[in-house]
Amino acid sequence: MESLPSMPAFPVHSDPTTTSTRWKKYLSRVENAFIAFNITDDKRQRALLLHWAGEEVSEIFDTLPETGTDFETAKSQLTSYFSLKKNMEYERFVFRDTMQNSGESIDAYHTRLQRLANTCDFTNKDQEVKSQIIRGCTLARLRRRALREETTLENLLSIARSFEVSEVQASGMEEKSTKNTVTDTATMLPSKGKTKKSEKGENVKAVYTQVESPEDEYCFTVQQTNGNRPRVMIHIGETEVASLIDTGSTVNIMSMDTYNTLNNKPKLQRDNSSNVYAYCSSKPLNINSSFQAQIKYKLHDTEAKFLVTDKPADTLLDYNTASKLGLVYIANQISPGTSRCDRIVAEYEDLGFMALVS
Repeated sequence: MESLPSMPAFPVHSDPTTTSTRWKKYLSRVENAFIAFNITDDKRQRALLLHWAGEEVSEIFDTLPETGTDFETAKSQLTSYFSLKKNMEYERFVFRDTMQNSGESIDAYHTRLQRLANTCDFTNKDQEVKSQIIRGCTLARLRRRALREETTLENLLSIARSFEVSEVQASGMEEKSTKNTVTDTATMLPSKGKTKKSEKGENVKAVYTQVESPEDEYCFTVQQTNGNRPRVMIHIGETEVASLIDTGSTVNIMSMDTYNTLNNKPKLQRDNSSNVYAYCSSKPLNINSSFQAQIKYKLHDTEAKFLVTDKPADTLLDYNTASKLGLVYIANQISPGTSRCDRIVAEYEDLGFMALVS
């Protein structure tokens, strides 16, 4: 007698929020098994589907109307039933809450978004995926370019791949391209080789930063302050930690004093690759270690890397981490030329940063 291939039963009630997606994947496995074991008889396919899917699915199937006698009808009726379990708003929330992970390639991130978009019933799936890549990618210069120039999803991915390759190549070729000089009064921001002073509040010190390219990554520095700054309470493991949000920073920073207060401390790793300058000092912070940890804010959680400094300082959250925690959001993309401000910036782009005064 021919041995019957085995399949696990379909877990109907394991996660109600993903029933529709899980059923489609299960059907795909069943149909692949039909091909692999050369099961072509229609009635046998129907019987095997109900047998493999398990008792819970069989009980549901018995309650459905017009189930017919063939495989396609049984498949269609069960798919319609499980599709009713899909919560469209939740599916789209999950999609828009999906950010690129540290170390994840743009192609892997794109694949994740495409898979999630399949359950969202978007009118224009590629447009939605492109917008989410712009919002959730870890490459700041890709985001700036995408917001500056209208492009297709295919072109955006091509640009992102070239950026990833250039980052890997440049890291092995370039020496430090950033030179910092500290001041108490203003910050100079990089823009096509020119700089502009920006006034700060009374509790904030500042740093002069010169960057060879306007697309280079750069970070800002932290110190302990008592002023009214954007402070939130996050959870690192079981410990609640007060943190500051700095959307201009590309690193998360924590003092050793704060690290020592954590319960179930994450393992420290040696880290001599980061060069972060403190306020009122021409010497970099003493950063020689880092750790990875799962952090949470309300319903959002993500894994993030923190640099640990011996200098007393507030815990700092960079843009990417704050975004993944739902603390900051990027506005929807605006097509170039749709506003007077866009036209002015484009016309006088070579002048660098501008302040528009009414």
